[in-house]
Amino acid sequence: MNRTIPSILIAFLTVLYAINSFAEDRYVTDLLKLNLRTGASSQHKIINQLRSGDKVEILATDSGGEFARVRTSKGQEGWTLIGYLQKKPTAKVLLASTSQKLQIAQKKLQTTSTSNQQLTTENKKLLTENKALFSENEILTEEYTQLKSLSGNAVNISRKNRELLEQNNLQKNELEMQSTEVSRLQERISSDQFYMGAGAILIGLILGLVLPHVRPRQKSAEWA
Repeated sequence: MNRTIPSILIAFLTVLYAINSFAEDRYVTDLLKLNLRTGASSQHKIINQLRSGDKVEILATDSGGEFARVRTSKGQEGWTLIGYLQKKPTAKVLLASTSQKLQIAQKKLQTTSTSNQQLTTENKKLLTENKALFSENEILTEEYTQLKSLSGNAVNISRKNRELLEQNNLQKNELEMQSTEVSRLQERISSDQFYMGAGAILIGLILGLVLPHVRPRQKSAEWA
């Protein structure tokens, strides 16, 4: 029976603590250090110290509303005085957060300013290119108008070009045929000249052999 009483007491205290159990974020006040204990009293062992600006999550409160069971950002749980926990971040945390936001805003401002300068430069460049394109467009429009006015003769010019090309091809064919015929005539003339020369030489040789043997006949005595 003596063993049952402590068990009942522990269960009663657990239920009592659980009556006000809830989860809520709080911040340690500007107090430099706040003890984190193993239980809800000043006599419990100190297991850690919370610093100003530390964020904790309230898990439960004691019956008197003096102590709160909290969980730190690193996951450690313990009891601490609830009176030094506030709902809003401390001035130190807010100052650091504001300073960080200010730095981010300044960087964004610098980036925006640089981007603005780049956009201004690009805008000037685009305006210059736009003027050049406008001038080029006017020139092309004028050339297009001239070409359009001449387009009526384009078909005739193309047809004439084809006719001239066909005539040129015919003349080339005729020239090739004439050139071939001239070559044949030249070959024939060369062959005839060769045979004529050979014949003349042959006749000369024959005459050279025959003439020395031919003697004039003597006149008869009757004619003496």
